[in-house]
Amino acid sequence: CERLVKNPWYVASSKIGVFLSMPKAELRTEPILRHAFASGKRVFCPRVIRDGWMEMLEVRSAEEALSLPKSKWRIPEPLPDSPQADPAELDLILVPAVALDLERRRCGHGAGFYDRYIARSRAAAAGAARCRTIGLGLVEQRQEGIPEEDHDE
Repeated sequence: CERLVKNPWYVASSKIGVFLSMPKAELRTEPILRHAFASGKRVFCPRVIRDGWMEMLEVRSAEEALSLPKSKWRIPEPLPDSPQADPAELDLILVPAVALDLERRRCGHGAGFYDRYIARSRAAAAGAARCRTIGLGLVEQRQEGIPEEDHDE
């Protein structure tokens, strides 16, 4: 969290997408959520809408985020009637990683939810400021040379 909050992309962002941590093997995002709200940022968290498709829905406080109902994967998800982000309006998306490298490549859980959402965000922005992404993981998840495929964002 200390490195992230000093990152210029994070500092300059007013609307951010933040993943809510899985029960195990992922970086805990609670400190990030608390910092984002204390800094006046609007926070949007993922909700799976249907197979292969997610949207980012607004969460108004860290307490709300931590008390959300859990999905079938045991990940907290915003309620379906929460305000939805326009993908083109997010400044930054923090994405989970199973593995990452120092070349800014990440390996997710393999379902492609974030790859598709980021691609939509960038396509919708067409010519406007491009949404930035930062992959977050534990030191133990750092690898050498993560393989990359055409659909990876």
